[in-house]
Amino acid sequence: MRLLTHGGVDTTRFWPASDRIRAAPAQRDSSAAPVRTLRGGGAHGVDDRARLDGGGSAGGWRAWARAFVLALVLVLASAGCAVPAARPATPAAAPEQPAHRIWVVHHGYHSGIVVRAADVAPQAWPARRDFPQAEFLEVGWGDREYYMAPAPGLWSGLRALLWPTPAVLHVVAFDGPVERYFAEFGVVELKLSPSGFAALVDAVSDSHERGPEAAGVGTLAQGPQLVGPGLYGVSHFYASRERFHLFRTCNVWIAELLSTAGVPLRPRTVLTANALFTQLRPHGHILREPP
Repeated sequence: MRLLTHGGVDTTRFWPASDRIRAAPAQRDSSAAPVRTLRGGGAHGVDDRARLDGGGSAGGWRAWARAFVLALVLVLASAGCAVPAARPATPAAAPEQPAHRIWVVHHGYHSGIVVRAADVAPQAWPARRDFPQAEFLEVGWGDREYYMAPAPGLWSGLRALLWPTPAVLHVVAFDGPVERYFAEFGVVELKLSPSGFAALVDAVSDSHERGPEAAGVGTLAQGPQLVGPGLYGVSHFYASRERFHLFRTCNVWIAELLSTAGVPLRPRTVLTANALFTQLRPHGHILREPP
């Protein structure tokens, strides 16, 4: 009988060597080399010591494995702490608030768009120069020959529809509430963001045809073509560089302007003023229903 050690720790009981060897198959690691049982005190003692040392090696391997796992956990934890703290997300830009009111007028078969004259830069449209005191400006667009004719005939109408023809812009200057000036027509009010209104102003500006004297200058104030007096009130016709045809009527043109300004419309489906108003209802305020 003697005091045994295992893994560097003293056992607290005495255990005969022969019993220890008989118990070995259930205790030793399956990967350890088999221990040969020898008879005789000296050989038996050496063999016992070899088996016990082997058990100590297995215990040491497990200790190293535990230490390695612990070290790996600490390294990973340290790496996680080393990651920079997430920056707060940059708040999304707030949508633009409507800042400009505009109006669309239903003239029966035709439609026009009204803006406050002061909202348009003086150099943007020639009408701002021609009507400096106006409170409002109504802009219409259509076939040049048919639109300007005092009494257009059937042939003029068919000609305008069947193939692309030169167009004009019709601009009317007036004061007072829009719904009062156009007392006999349907009126819808819309609100546009600053960028949307700027896009609308640019689109009307780009529609103007520039005269020969404006070649290379690039500003409307020096070369829009004024082609005649307007149809009603204080108004002028200005030449447009665009073309009128069956699938690009005045109502389609107005819808394109509004779509450019951010109003969700389907311009190609608004061949008539009624179709235009139907699409505008969810996006604006009807001041007066069309007759």
